[in-house]
Amino acid sequence: MNSWNSNFTEETLINLSETLQRLDCLRSIDVSLAYNQLITDQGVNKFSEALQRLSRLKSLNLNLYGSEITDQAVENFSQALRKIPSLRSIALNCSRCEQITEKSLKSLSECLQELVCLESIQLEFKSCSKFTDEDLMSLFGAIKKCDSLRSFFLNCSSCEEITDLSLRNLRECLSQLDSLQSITLCMSK
Repeated sequence: MNSWNSNFTEETLINLSETLQRLDCLRSIDVSLAYNQLITDQGVNKFSEALQRLSRLKSLNLNLYGSEITDQAVENFSQALRKIPSLRSIALNCSRCEQITEKSLKSLSECLQELVCLESIQLEFKSCSKFTDEDLMSLFGAIKKCDSLRSFFLNCSSCEEITDLSLRNLRECLSQLDSLQSITLCMSK
């Protein structure tokens, strides 16, 4: 499901979440709510509750680009992911979500280190100005525990506090992943 319609409301996301709870055989979900400032924590929290019941889910793509979510929504989303051990691929776009902070990265990091079967991770935090090198360190520490990781994508473009130190730390992390086949990094200022 993709929604580029700015009229897609939080109520619609909540209704979708209720439907997802009944589809326990789902293997893949792709939801794009990009450019939609009507989506806030409440809708994402309901979506996260529904995810917890999808024990067979293999692939999840959630695009929240430019939404009004906060750290609380990312934390609830991360907690839901922990309950899906079958997950092999995750893509999360929180670019231009101006209210998220290092707490979101910490929540995701704690989650990812438990999902050791992940084969693909795609994280986008373009223009999330509150992230620092230290914040990315926790993320990199979690990623190096994903022994099955084949593909890694990270976009931290326009994150003013990210420096070359993050790239050096990332190099150390990725060099420990023998199964890694693809890396894409977007780290421009």
